[in-house]
Amino acid sequence: MARFINLYSGSSGNCTYIRTPDVRLLFDAGRSALFLKRSLESVGERIEDINAIFITHEHTDHTSALKVILKKNPLPVYAAKETAGRISGIMANGACGKLICYDETFEMRFGDTVVTAFRLSHDSDSCVGYRIDFVEDGVARSFGLMTDTGYVTDDARKALTGCEAVMVESNHDVEMLRYGPYPEILKERILSNRGHLSNWDCSVFCRELADTGTRCFMLAHLSEENNFPSIARTQSEGMLEGTGATVCVACPDTPTVLI
Repeated sequence: MARFINLYSGSSGNCTYIRTPDVRLLFDAGRSALFLKRSLESVGERIEDINAIFITHEHTDHTSALKVILKKNPLPVYAAKETAGRISGIMANGACGKLICYDETFEMRFGDTVVTAFRLSHDSDSCVGYRIDFVEDGVARSFGLMTDTGYVTDDARKALTGCEAVMVESNHDVEMLRYGPYPEILKERILSNRGHLSNWDCSVFCRELADTGTRCFMLAHLSEENNFPSIARTQSEGMLEGTGATVCVACPDTPTVLI
């Protein structure tokens, strides 16, 4: 059966596991190889069974486990060309995997499973989200994930509309951030169109998606300093009232199952 599991999420590291009838995929590979491996094992999966890794962008909380993972597991790694340029040094330094770079708009097929990249807006050379379409027992299904973006791009809105289940960034509470301890320049960066999505903006987008059929949401990449899981969840649940959609919050250290 298909699975959609965030292994861990937050400023310390990010990694999501998706399994379809055709393929087993990782999206990002933060923290350490050992932590990633143990996280997979805790949900009954193995790193040896992974078919490919897709990277959203080059920041270390999304890539720090790559070097060690690839030394023992010669996996293909897919990344937008700007991101690939940044992580190519990792791939060349003893890693066994193959780096496959693509333009920001991209589609890769694994049997009946199609992975599509779409543009986001973040303070990195490039940043993308992914939509995964597949067929299970003759039924078309779709998952999506979008983190690390300052606003909901038109590409993201188009790509995620109609997805059955979506993981979406709910990084910060705006008031907590504004009155918190961060220096002003960092606050401005987070609040900018190349920063991170707030609880409010996340909830508004979740409602848009729920109105087009999305029924399962996972809130991810929460700030440890400028958010609380209860605040993020309450915001989105309030916006989704009456839709029948469910909401969960990704944990920073342990797997969270969406599907």
